[in-house]
Amino acid sequence: MRWSIFERYIRTGQLTVIAANGEQRTFGCGEPHATIEFTSADCLSRLLRNPQLNLGETYVQGGWCPALDSDLYAVLLVLRLNFEQSLAPWGYILAFAFCGGFHAFLEFTHRESTQRLPSL
Repeated sequence: MRWSIFERYIRTGQLTVIAANGEQRTFGCGEPHATIEFTSADCLSRLLRNPQLNLGETYVQGGWCPALDSDLYAVLLVLRLNFEQSLAPWGYILAFAFCGGFHAFLEFTHRESTQRLPSL
């Protein structure tokens, strides 16, 4: 796990990260607080290669998820608050991926699933 990226960028709120091997570390302090659990060892590498595409894909594929003490909104909020400005110009790409793009993806899939009613 590349702990250094979290050590470097988590400055607002607190993010607890659980690696696929079960190792756990907490970065930052205060509110908001979120816990993300990586279930795939290569998930973070995939996210860093192309956050716009891979954030949603790795979530849907089960590469990461909010831990039991957290929820998706909290994870996305902490990530957005910390990566949006910290990684400029990457910050804008990550902000889209972590917040706007993924939120749009969730809305689209919800809208599509509710419109596809089974025919009788």
